[in-house]
Amino acid sequence: MARQMALGTPLAGTRGRASTISGLCFLFLACSQPSEPIRNLASETDENLTRASEAGDPNAQLELERRRQAAILEEAERREAARTAFQAAVASGDDGRINDLADRKNPFALFFRAEQRLASENPYLQEEGRLDAEAAASAGSPDAQLWVGYRMSQGIEGYPWKPNSGLRMVEKAANQGHPEAMYMLGQLYEQNAPMQDLTLAREWYQRAAQAGVKEAKEALAGMSM
Repeated sequence: MARQMALGTPLAGTRGRASTISGLCFLFLACSQPSEPIRNLASETDENLTRASEAGDPNAQLELERRRQAAILEEAERREAARTAFQAAVASGDDGRINDLADRKNPFALFFRAEQRLASENPYLQEEGRLDAEAAASAGSPDAQLWVGYRMSQGIEGYPWKPNSGLRMVEKAANQGHPEAMYMLGQLYEQNAPMQDLTLAREWYQRAAQAGVKEAKEALAGMSM
């Protein structure tokens, strides 16, 4: 009997260890499974992602940033294609081709036509030129954004005084790397009382100076006195 008990004891211990190991394996497998299905963020709406991002979801934040960068790249490619088409039309010397591009909302052709119409002494054509300039600004022409934005910020040439809207319009051109718009934005931030921000004025003067605008360097020197 003693021998049987001695032989039986290791066997019972082995079974116990095996049962313990099996239990641990099961627990590991259970814990390794995701607690909820992985979301396909690419199919989520911006609204849902924004809510999730504001709630602290890092994956939603990353997806929103990815979409923002993709939109910036897409807009840059679209604008470059429009610029190339406009340059080709100008090189051809065909005014009809330029007008056709303007009618199709090419921002560069629109502002080109706007400048021609604004230079006319015909009040009707001048008004058409202003409408072209506004359409060009909306379509992304930095020259048009600077032209319209400055007049809005000052309330001149028929534009009501809208300092905030005008500054934001100029800012769009500056963010596209337009040197004169960078300088103008610095001036607006320095001199425009409703929107004055000397820190931002200095930053935009610095960017304009780096882009080669002589007046921006002088403005920086004046702010340092």
